[in-house]
Amino acid sequence: MRLFIAICLNDALRGSLVEMQKQAESLGAGGKLTPRENMHLTLAFIGEYGRPGDVLDVMRSVTVDPFEIEICGAGHFGEILWAGVKCPDSLKKYVAALRKKLGDSGIPFDAKLFNPHITLARKIVKMPEGLMPQSTKMTVKKISLMRSDRNRFGQMEYREIGSVTCL
Repeated sequence: MRLFIAICLNDALRGSLVEMQKQAESLGAGGKLTPRENMHLTLAFIGEYGRPGDVLDVMRSVTVDPFEIEICGAGHFGEILWAGVKCPDSLKKYVAALRKKLGDSGIPFDAKLFNPHITLARKIVKMPEGLMPQSTKMTVKKISLMRSDRNRFGQMEYREIGSVTCL
């Protein structure tokens, strides 16, 4: 099973991100757009791991109060266009504690530095200049364990298989 821990986005935030995608297209970015339903904020990418119950146990052991995230800016990693996410320090501390617990529990994860962003497009041909997001905020009340699978058309589909509530 290919797993990751993420924040699922509400409709308002996804709508703002779709508008950013439209701006990027009009500015000649090209590339393959992330489907609206796949937009999320990854907190920890686990990858192939067959024991999702163990991951949920770790998620339950690390708590965080509800918090707010906000879209702020855009950038790219090579051919990946992303929207930046302004996060409170409490989320950054939560991610650090969550990743430490995953490691202590022997659950593998990608240890890259947490850089809060939401992927808008892959394989862009150029970074669009002047891409401006609407200032959209969302209160986060739960953290989700997600599974990703390829559908019969070769596209990724993400499905929540468990979650924990922010206390």
